[in-house]
Amino acid sequence: MEAPANQAWSTDGLTDTFVHRPCAGPLARLLAQLPVTPNAVTLAGLVVGVIAASQFWYATPNSAMLGLLLYFLQAVMDHVDGELARLTGQVSKFGAWLDVGVDTAIDILIVVGMAVTAGARTGPLRVALSALAGAGIALCSLFTNFFPPPAGRGVARATLRLANRDPVYFILAAFLVLLWKADWLLPLFIWVLVIGSHAYWLAHLIQRTVASRSRQRRG
Repeated sequence: MEAPANQAWSTDGLTDTFVHRPCAGPLARLLAQLPVTPNAVTLAGLVVGVIAASQFWYATPNSAMLGLLLYFLQAVMDHVDGELARLTGQVSKFGAWLDVGVDTAIDILIVVGMAVTAGARTGPLRVALSALAGAGIALCSLFTNFFPPPAGRGVARATLRLANRDPVYFILAAFLVLLWKADWLLPLFIWVLVIGSHAYWLAHLIQRTVASRSRQRRG
């Protein structure tokens, strides 16, 4: 997900730097000549993202591949809206947070969809698996965008390097391979994703708590 521009800690991943942004630049320059607003591009990206996410619900290898391709298109559009805003002087806090909200909603829908697909193999646990997966992604977004860890070193600060789309592509590709070749491993894969996502936001919470107590002792 691309964080708002006023958050200096955010960095692009390799896919953002070498694929998404180079593709988005020409499109943004073209749209700058048309009566198209950045927020309209963001909302169009939401539509594409929701369609992409739908391909991971009760997924087949073919639908998951289509979802991955549509996710790529949405990722490019996510950079187009920001570049268009800069080119046309329409940068705004609302637009930045709309962008974050759209990205978060898409990520949640994709992960829950993958959990639903895996849940078909876990029986009565499928609802809990889907809920835990969605909650983990939502909390990751909350802490990354609203409560980033304080400046300095630490596990939570280091995890901000993961706040880009590189890990997402890895997860989607792994899901596709397992769905195609070893679907019996999907529940384990989702549980690993659940544990990892909750460990991510908990690391942020712990570091913020420790830093706050340290400031109180010094004060």
